Amino acid sequence: MIYRTNKAEIPSGEAVSKIRKEEKADLNAWMVTFGDLLMLLLTFFVLLLTMKNTDQVKAREMFDHILQYSNGKQIEFVPIVGGGPSFENGKTKVAPIKVKNTTVLSSLIDRINGLQAIPVKGGNKNLKELIEITDDKRGVKVIIESDRVFKSGSDQIKKESVPMLNAVGKLFRFVENDIIIMGHTDNVPISVKKFPSNWELSVHRALSVLKFLTSNNVGLRAERLATGGFGKISPRFPNDTPKHRAINRRVEFILIKEM
Repeated sequence: MIYRTNKAEIPSGEAVSKIRKEEKADLNAWMVTFGDLLMLLLTFFVLLLTMKNTDQVKAREMFDHILQYSNGKQIEFVPIVGGGPSFENGKTKVAPIKVKNTTVLSSLIDRINGLQAIPVKGGNKNLKELIEITDDKRGVKVIIESDRVFKSGSDQIKKESVPMLNAVGKLFRFVENDIIIMGHTDNVPISVKKFPSNWELSVHRALSVLKFLTSNNVGLRAERLATGGFGKISPRFPNDTPKHRAINRRVEFILIKEM
């Protein structure tokens, strides 16, 4: 017996080939979806990382701007773990900032509570009246005349200079920069058992200031600080008058620029 089949029901060779291709495409479809998902996840994490870094930069730029244009409003130092600035009870809490120029540092002094009326001989003074702030190729430089801190030929800090150094330490708690403390003297010879030359005197004075700033009362981290001394070899002015020699006797704090 012969059975006949409707010709239209029999798939052509082209149709069979098409069906097979569709079957193969279906088997691999999940790989395309999975690949898209991986790319989306990768993009998401890259975006998160970028946003985190950008927020830190913008926060610092914003704070620099606030310091210069906040109409004299003062801020109070409160250590913060992680994150950028936050606000609570009307006071600004802010993490230390990177000081890039003298304008930012000067504005910072004006806005930290306690730096505007420091008790010194002759009355209260603003910290900016007791120090000098200048630009330096290594960073921003804070200068204090040694006669405000030490007696002649000594590396012992005078009691009357403690409030001023406390104020300097409070200022540096707001500063993120690493700091080099350098001692300088005039050219008047010194020769005692402890200090055979001005070089030793300048180094010991810088070291005394470092020990003070890292003490429990001030609490700067020692790993942020380094010391040294130039003795008489780096005067600001010729040692030709008592006034110039007094200026040359100094302690410098160099706030290192970001590398």
